[in-house]
Amino acid sequence: INNEEEMMAPVEGKVGNDFTRDTLVYSETLEEWTGHKGIDILAAEGTEIVAALSGKVLEVYKDELWGIVIIIDHGDGLMTKYANLSTGEMVQEGITVNKGDVISKVGKTASIEMMMESHIHFEVIKDGINIDPKNYIPALIY
Repeated sequence: INNEEEMMAPVEGKVGNDFTRDTLVYSETLEEWTGHKGIDILAAEGTEIVAALSGKVLEVYKDELWGIVIIIDHGDGLMTKYANLSTGEMVQEGITVNKGDVISKVGKTASIEMMMESHIHFEVIKDGINIDPKNYIPALIY
C-alpha cells in the first residue's frame, strides 16, 4: 500500500476482535453492535506493550470506556493508539519513544471491553482516519 516503515506488533498475541470499517461487531459489554476502529490483540494482563513505531507521545489519559490510553504521533499524519493499558506512568506526554520501547502493560481498564479476554486495543490513524492495522503490521497472528 505504501513504502512506510513497517510497524511492529505492540504486543505478541493473537488478534481477537478485528478491525471493521463497515461491518459491526457485537459488544458483550454494551450488549449492542458497534463498529470497531482497531484490533484487539490478546495477551495476558501485565504483558509489556511496546511502541509500534518511533514517535512522540502525544497523549496519555484515562478514558471512561477505553481505560488508560496512550497516543503516539509518528509524524506525517500517522498516529497509533493503545488502550486498555495497566498504567500511564511509564511514558509522559511530549517524550520521544523508539520503535520497540516499552510504553505500558496490558491492563483491564477498558470498561467497554471488560467482558472479553485480556488484551490491548490498538488503532492506526492516518490523517484523522482509522486504517486497518493489518496494512502496517503484516506479522499479526489470527
